[in-house]
Amino acid sequence: MDKTPTRFGSDHGTLRSEDEPLLVGQGRFTDDLNMPGQAYAVFVRATSGHALLRGVDATAARKMPGVLAVHTGAELVADGLGGIPPVASAVGRDGKPMVAAAMPVLAFDRVRYCGEPLAIVVAESLAQAQDAAEHVLIDSEELPSAVDVETALAPGARATHDAAPKNIALDWHDGDAAAVEAAFAKAAHVERVRLADTRLAPVTMEPRAGIGLWDENTQRYTLIASTQGVAVVRKLLAEGVFKVPLSTIRVLTHDVGGGFGMKAQAYPEYGAILYAARKVR
Repeated sequence: MDKTPTRFGSDHGTLRSEDEPLLVGQGRFTDDLNMPGQAYAVFVRATSGHALLRGVDATAARKMPGVLAVHTGAELVADGLGGIPPVASAVGRDGKPMVAAAMPVLAFDRVRYCGEPLAIVVAESLAQAQDAAEHVLIDSEELPSAVDVETALAPGARATHDAAPKNIALDWHDGDAAAVEAAFAKAAHVERVRLADTRLAPVTMEPRAGIGLWDENTQRYTLIASTQGVAVVRKLLAEGVFKVPLSTIRVLTHDVGGGFGMKAQAYPEYGAILYAARKVR
């Protein structure tokens, strides 16, 4: 048997093709790319973890210098856009399917996490977009937030999604529960331990970013972003958000300045910049 160690995904002797352009400063990251007629987008984000969203007033922001458009979640829903579905789903106990809590491109009725995008401001320059974003008014009513699992599962806890009234998306089990109980019943000693799982926050050198393009002639979207899986991102955007054939959306990823799993997901902002690109041409 050959026990020679091999490099995962390729032959051990395969030469790396990415080293030279990165080492000599020829990498292509999102901020290195600029398109003809490029505009700039800034997001207005939620400042609370849970709230009823009563309204988003962009009247003043739309009148500011250089502003090309301001879009809200209510506009996107009225235009037929959907949310980003889960990457994977499963069937739980008694055949009950998982509650598919899709992420809205822009929140339109409820805020469900701090930093959730509420509006996108598009302007001729980044500074103009930033200035205008500060003039978007948010009318919301703060709701109780659950910051851990125990609080979310406690009797009377406010449901984050109406489809999951007890804040349980999936009740799932595997194996033989009776056999496990029997084994514990006969055990000489039983230890119980409480484990606190720390929060995970990937911090990449290149943050999430994207460039959205719309081709009026071909009626196709193009997203340039530092993803970890163009096929997954395209599928979720096409099927969940825009409800169009896969061929209508193209996702390009050049170099990625760190991912750690964070960039495998399709994020709401990707859908928002593609929508804005089509609206402002």
